[in-house]
Amino acid sequence: RMTGMNHVAVLGDKEEAAYFHNDLRALTGPDNLLFLPSSFRRSVQYGHLSSENTVLRLSVLERVMKGATGLTIVTYPEALAEKVVSRNSLRDNTHTVRAGEVLGLSFLREFLCESGFVQADFVSEPGQFSVRGSIVDVFSFSEKVPYRMDFDGDAISSLRTFDPDSQRSIDQVKEATIAPDFRSRGRNDILQAGEKIGLPQFMGDETLWWMTDRDLACGMVDRIYRESSAALLEETDHLGIGDLSELLVTGDELVKGLEDGRTVLLDPPGKNQAGITFDFRTDIQPAFRKNFNLLREELEHKNSDGYRCFILSDNPKQLERIRNILSDLGSEGSFEGIGMVLHEGFVDHDLMIAVYTDHQIFDRFHKYRLDEHFSKTERLGIREVTGLQPGDYVVHTDHGIGRFGGLETIDLGGRKQEALRLVYKDNDILYVNIHSLHRVSRYKGRDDAPPRVYKLG
Repeated sequence: RMTGMNHVAVLGDKEEAAYFHNDLRALTGPDNLLFLPSSFRRSVQYGHLSSENTVLRLSVLERVMKGATGLTIVTYPEALAEKVVSRNSLRDNTHTVRAGEVLGLSFLREFLCESGFVQADFVSEPGQFSVRGSIVDVFSFSEKVPYRMDFDGDAISSLRTFDPDSQRSIDQVKEATIAPDFRSRGRNDILQAGEKIGLPQFMGDETLWWMTDRDLACGMVDRIYRESSAALLEETDHLGIGDLSELLVTGDELVKGLEDGRTVLLDPPGKNQAGITFDFRTDIQPAFRKNFNLLREELEHKNSDGYRCFILSDNPKQLERIRNILSDLGSEGSFEGIGMVLHEGFVDHDLMIAVYTDHQIFDRFHKYRLDEHFSKTERLGIREVTGLQPGDYVVHTDHGIGRFGGLETIDLGGRKQEALRLVYKDNDILYVNIHSLHRVSRYKGRDDAPPRVYKLG
């Protein structure tokens, strides 16, 4: 990162890349660390596009297109196999709006429709927008959460991101980039062959590539191209594409794209392939398989040889448990506990450190985690609201059980707002603004007996 260059790390497959991404996140933090997945749920060959992966890919490309430096992008061959839209096409077909800008609702609506966005009552997934009075919500294909714009006449008075389920605001922002789905029929005019390029061409010369095995990665990309079946073309039929070369790169194209760049080969099979070789004297963590006598002996041995020992765990009680077990065994070895997690432990003989992970000590499976959309909760979300029927029982955190009376448009200080109409005992009415949906949940009783409806006040 100190070089000011962008870095792309290419691992063997998605799982390996995800674990590497998690390790970098634990060591360096989330700033400027990005994960570039394939656009597909499974293997590229079988089709099945994923909107969530499309959002992640486009958000990475947008950061690069805007001139960000010092980025670390983690990816894998299947993601490299897909062509990406060129920087010029991405720049020409995205629109940035800013708080305070005079834009006009009619212009924004026209732009969104021309860009392939679909109008909905409420936005819940990328590619949707909604207009409710002076409020416009847009779910861009380059963002994980939607934007909300409040208009005062033709000017954007406020701009923020929000949770599409609870409708709660997340952050005030100064600007928002609206990017369409570059795969959609409406965008086919910018998906001509000359506008789609390989990732190396998109990244440019000022990129340092880190690869475990360049030849193997290029070979995998070539195999994906050769083995991709008619299912892929059928899945992308709405684009009007008749040849795989419009979607995928070949192994030779990837090799050519990497020729002019700078590459660091990690553990290359033939060291003479590299111009300069750096040797790191490291070993992997020994397998203890819950044998704490082996752990005790390992720590004592490393301590006697002058190594500093560390055990990693995100659970302080787990570290205390290990200390107590070793103490009961009469261990004379010492270690420092660190509140973080890596996928695998290691020993560095140059730095004289030994790092062990608690999940390997206890022989537990360690699962990687990648950024996802908001997880489902018991709270009421927009999609659940549209599925409620008048008379359904709901629970308000402050006012208790009532009946859902439908969605209504109410006037708040001269502005039109959508609100839930809740009916309580004696037909008392409570209006809940959609921005406060987190206060309402669907009633779940133990049996079929109707609950007691509360009285307001």
